[in-house]
Amino acid sequence: MIAHINGILDTKAPARAIIDAGGIGCVMHVPAPTYVALPETEDRVRLHTHTEGRTRICGVGSQAQRNLSFSALRYFMWVKWG
Repeated sequence: MIAHINGILDTKAPARAIIDAGGIGCVMHVPAPTYVALPETEDRVRLHTHTEGRTRICGVGSQAQRNLSFSALRYFMWVKWG
């Protein structure tokens, strides 16, 4: 289990923040009170985490590939690796 993410705030948008933690961009889903309390981008930030369900990290070669529908990606992963 991951207790917190500490790093540089790369991107913030309602309900989501991306934190660069040692060169890894961590997408964090955040509630409204956390979003409004976030510092400006490029500032250091620490968010405490809560993991819901099963976590799987899938890597692809480009953002275009990442933008495929999640159902297509899940199907590929299931067929390839079961």
